[in-house]
Amino acid sequence: MALALAEAGVAIQRWRRRARTGHTPLPWPEPTLAAAAALRLPKGRRALEMTLHAVLSRLEPGGRIWLYGHNAEGIRSAGSALEAVCDDVVSVETRKHSRVWTARRGAADLRGELGDWEERFTAELPGGDVELVSYPGLFAHGRLDAATALLCENLPRPAAGANVLDFGCGAGAISAALHQLAPDCALYGVDVDALALAAAERNVPGLRRLASDGFDGLPPDLRFAHVVSNPPFHAGVARDTGPIQALVAGAAARLEPGGSLHVVSQSTIPLERWLGAHLGGVRRLAATRSFHVFCGSKSR
Repeated sequence: MALALAEAGVAIQRWRRRARTGHTPLPWPEPTLAAAAALRLPKGRRALEMTLHAVLSRLEPGGRIWLYGHNAEGIRSAGSALEAVCDDVVSVETRKHSRVWTARRGAADLRGELGDWEERFTAELPGGDVELVSYPGLFAHGRLDAATALLCENLPRPAAGANVLDFGCGAGAISAALHQLAPDCALYGVDVDALALAAAERNVPGLRRLASDGFDGLPPDLRFAHVVSNPPFHAGVARDTGPIQALVAGAAARLEPGGSLHVVSQSTIPLERWLGAHLGGVRRLAATRSFHVFCGSKSR
């Protein structure tokens, strides 16, 4: 669609939160006004609310928005979210288990800046409670999830000045726990979502943020004494072990000799076997009924 509009001479402004080759991800749309907007349905009611406010605040008065998505994603009920902030809400197309809504920007007051959506919560970390910033739609928004809490209880203690990577850092809870353990280490956080990195910047002093969906987006000569991660293992509602397998397979090339990888995952995932195929000294550090933490190391 964007390509067709561009070929017709229409000026296109893109807002992408996720890191991809060839463009810079942004946590919030740039402050320029557009005549119309197309939006893919975000995941979750609060995320949809926030994203509608973000996009509508960048529309000219009376400008139209098109919201589209699959029925399984919740698009059929999205009209009510549009009605809360828009005028003339209409379902204009239903086909192939999908729907398109359109609406017009009205006179509703909009929370049009990222800071308007900042929410804080207290995370109970091993080094003490810490107040963290989060935004709607981020993983485990407003809470410390059980897997992250288990990993935080079994982190390495980095040496002063050591490079440490929080892979898939999200809002930075694991990085905050590492900062408590070793405030003098060099902490890096990589995540595909620019909004997550914006939260992590607020939560972890001195965190070096890297926007990427994997190791390939990191500087090629950067190596780490430790890599820690609570990687995603779902894509939507479906289980997806691709990210965790890519993490395990690529870690050795990014570790210093003697460096370690610490990972938490669902207990049904064969993490020990995958680690053993790429790293040595594999150990299970902790386990609950739902999750386990393993570490593996690179030979010296």
